[in-house]
Amino acid sequence: MAAGLKKHARAFTLIELLVVIAVIAILAAILLPVFAAAKRRAQEIQCVNNVKQLATAAYMYESQEGSIGYPSLQSLWFPSVMGNLSWQRKAMLCPTAPAPAELSPDDTVSGTTVNAWSWFSSATIQTNGSYALNGWLYSTVVNTQFGFGYDTLTNFFQTESAIRYPSTTPIFADAIWPDMWPLETDPPASDLFDGEPNSTGMERCTIARHAAVAGSAPRDFDTTQKMPGAVNLGLADGHVEMAKLENLWQYSWHVNWVPPSPRPQQ
Repeated sequence: MAAGLKKHARAFTLIELLVVIAVIAILAAILLPVFAAAKRRAQEIQCVNNVKQLATAAYMYESQEGSIGYPSLQSLWFPSVMGNLSWQRKAMLCPTAPAPAELSPDDTVSGTTVNAWSWFSSATIQTNGSYALNGWLYSTVVNTQFGFGYDTLTNFFQTESAIRYPSTTPIFADAIWPDMWPLETDPPASDLFDGEPNSTGMERCTIARHAAVAGSAPRDFDTTQKMPGAVNLGLADGHVEMAKLENLWQYSWHVNWVPPSPRPQQ
């Protein structure tokens, strides 16, 4: 080598650079869905923990009050004081369905697969949540007093002993509104993203929030077909399970529940 000349490092060729970029793109395409699935699984686990906390708290309230329904469960779910406790505010929100950031202080809106509902639990306290309480656990006195208009008052659980099947009786469920009164004749919502806000029954929880990509839940689903997705249920015996939407009619939602076969269709 001639004196004074320096050896330069070899630069990447264009082809080599494109190969590196292609390899990075392939790795990203492989790993990003894995990371997304792992994040979603972690959120689903947190949702299970939330429902477990709420079901446990409901059981403790019931034990303290000595009766099911109002005031124990309703005091827990629509509180004037408890709603300000940080643990409850956190437990009431599924990580996959948080409170919308754009809500104004006086908004009352139903939820979706990816958003919580927002409702005034008292004249001054706004409550956000991702779950519904099984309204058949309210007392008949409260429902008659507030004019909910149900003809099937005998369906309410009025005592703890009335829950004959605690392992299949839901207390809480992923849903789009604070409470619900399912009937065996209720069809599922055809919109599995928004549910059916104007319903009072099963349509409030037939949303593909879990075990599916919630953001792509069908908005015009053929209810004669098998439904995708699932919701978390907190049961009266204290355990929590992820229930496929298709199987929701197999749970004992009210005291006289008889599972329909086949399930209703729209």
